[in-house]
Amino acid sequence: MKYFLLLTFSLLTILSKAQKSTTQYLGVIEANLDWIDNKEKLSYVVVPMFQYNGSTGWQIFNDCPSSLVANICYKGKVLKQLNAQLTDSAYQSQGCYYKFNQKLKPKINSNKEDYYGFTDIKIDWPLIITTSNYYKQKNSLNPHKTTNHELSLIKDFIFNTVAENDLGDITISKDSILGKVSEAYTINNITLLKTDVHFNMLVIKEKRHIDLFGDGYISSNEERALHHNQLTPNAWFIIKDNKVSYIDYDLALLDYGDYDNNNNNEYIFKMDKDNNDGYLLLYDNLSKTLLYDWNYR
Repeated sequence: MKYFLLLTFSLLTILSKAQKSTTQYLGVIEANLDWIDNKEKLSYVVVPMFQYNGSTGWQIFNDCPSSLVANICYKGKVLKQLNAQLTDSAYQSQGCYYKFNQKLKPKINSNKEDYYGFTDIKIDWPLIITTSNYYKQKNSLNPHKTTNHELSLIKDFIFNTVAENDLGDITISKDSILGKVSEAYTINNITLLKTDVHFNMLVIKEKRHIDLFGDGYISSNEERALHHNQLTPNAWFIIKDNKVSYIDYDLALLDYGDYDNNNNNEYIFKMDKDNNDGYLLLYDNLSKTLLYDWNYR
């Protein structure tokens, strides 16, 4: 009996160590935009962006193995498994990309609105890929009707952050600073919501004085647009225990699931800004983010 218990314990220890030392990859399958330049038929590529190891946690993808086996996932289910090989043919300007020969059934479409990206050409919405067998959703995001209290918390967060960090004077009134909430969810007493903000949220994100976004300081089209329009579109916020966190803007929530088997979901957003696209991973019970992004010029 002792030998059996010792053997069982040893096997569990080996399995635990193996799980911690195994690196898994998380990313998307999306349109390969080479076809725009090369006039090729529209195809798709597997793009790993994040990697997870039980010892190091979530990190930006940097391994670039020569091949990988990836599960295409949607809403906590596997749609198809792909065998993909590393290629240097992809439109994006950084990272490792993988092509495959298998036909895609079902068609790559997440049953949401058509996704255009920066091209203004109708292509399908990206879907999540993972090289692990962990993809199920642990607790669902519940559609939520935002309360006046929650909106007040966000308004106070913006005005208090500017005041406490001496970032200048906000010219718009507190009552007018938020646009219509376009998406809102709750999970585990946490609220996740998207709204337009009639203010340059780079001031909040970078803790940078409002005046430093004037014409003499502007260094990018992004800063120019946010400063002159005084509009931050599709901005996402988290409200937990009456405290507000700002994630980023021009984000679209793609999908979520427990991709690291820790009983909490990870959330992947697509980011489309001026000359700055990418994907953002929200993890650790909505408390941490990783951004995989690139520029085109």
